[in-house]
Amino acid sequence: MFGRLGSFYLAQYLAEDDARRREEPVSDRSPVDQNLGIFLRLLGVMGIGFCAAGAIALMAA
Repeated sequence: MFGRLGSFYLAQYLAEDDARRREEPVSDRSPVDQNLGIFLRLLGVMGIGFCAAGAIALMAA
């Protein structure tokens, strides 16, 4: 794949640039915001579960 680029240095530069872009950014959120996000996600999953259980109960009735 890198042979078509014409230069090994170009391939190395592109690979390093891609690796730099994939690094995890430092989170600027406080732990309270992260906990709130987890809590809201948990509520969403529980809501979907209750909806599924209700739909199954209606089909069985």
